[in-house]
Amino acid sequence: MDKKEWFIKIDNQKEGPFSISELKIHPHLTPDTWVRKIEWQDWLPARQVPELKVLFEDHHSEELRDKFKSNKPQVQEDSTLLLEKPQPPFFIYWLIVLLFLFLYFFYQFYNF
Repeated sequence: MDKKEWFIKIDNQKEGPFSISELKIHPHLTPDTWVRKIEWQDWLPARQVPELKVLFEDHHSEELRDKFKSNKPQVQEDSTLLLEKPQPPFFIYWLIVLLFLFLYFFYQFYNF
């Protein structure tokens, strides 16, 4: 059974004593909440208290991180990363414009 030996400070109001299991379900306890054990004189943020660190561990995130951790590189060395579609060379546009100009002048010249 947990001993009720922890106090917390919420909006400068001391609350407690609480057991660790009660702190675990307390709706206002965050890593930045000021806490104090009965025999302590100073208040500390909960994140700095070794006994309370387990209350803030996110085991689900650790499992996901381990699942996706890989020793293999994500991109092979000989592969190419394309960020946008390749564009046709700009000179093709000029060739098309010149072709139309040529056809236009050719048509004008032979219609006289």
